[in-house]
Amino acid sequence: LLTANNPGSNDLIDADMEAYETDLKDILQLYFNYVHQLVDVIGTYRELLEEEWENAKKICTQISNGDIEAGLNFSHLACELIEKIEEDLKTQVDKCCDNLHERSLMDEDVDQRLAFIESCREFKTVVQEAREGTIKSLGFAKSLM
Repeated sequence: LLTANNPGSNDLIDADMEAYETDLKDILQLYFNYVHQLVDVIGTYRELLEEEWENAKKICTQISNGDIEAGLNFSHLACELIEKIEEDLKTQVDKCCDNLHERSLMDEDVDQRLAFIESCREFKTVVQEAREGTIKSLGFAKSLM
């Protein structure tokens, strides 16, 4: 009714809608930052990440290009999780190698065989943890499709 009487009001409405869209996109980016920080804190908790992805899919379809932004952000997040696991694996393997080297330099009184078995157990634990994290991360990445 107001727009019929005042032709300039369409411009105001368009400007308000553009400002509203911009605000929504800013809030969406803030949400993505929150999710990234959450992942830094919790790691590869797959169920929570999938829940956030489902929420983002519902919300982002209401924002222009929001679904594209959500897909890109969550894809980057999945990549970051896998890269983090890789870095952690390298660090832990280096630590295990250092422990193995230290054990090999120990006194002859200590049974070298037992020290070697203990080092093997450490390696096994490191690989198992990396495997579990990778499976969770890849499962999350697969859920993005």
